[in-house]
Amino acid sequence: MVKKEDDNLRRLLKAFDDFPALRDKKVLIIDDEADFASLTFRRKEGVVSVGVIAGQIDVLRKLVRSSSFLQVTATPYSLYLQPEEAALNDKKNA
Repeated sequence: MVKKEDDNLRRLLKAFDDFPALRDKKVLIIDDEADFASLTFRRKEGVVSVGVIAGQIDVLRKLVRSSSFLQVTATPYSLYLQPEEAALNDKKNA
């Protein structure tokens, strides 16, 4: 378990490099205090890129055999921001 901070996630990713057997484990990623702000994007000179932490989580999900990503929040306003239908990316088709 690591806190959602780029240095912590970097060390976690390194552990999966240092111990390749970890890649065969099923991983549950829980993003606490998540809302639409959790999935960050940057625009620089007209080019949109994913935020650092969101990118690291994506790398981890692609690195392991099986993963699930659960975002939770108790922020009341975010409940109103949820789309009625959400398209999920299938990492196998990414």
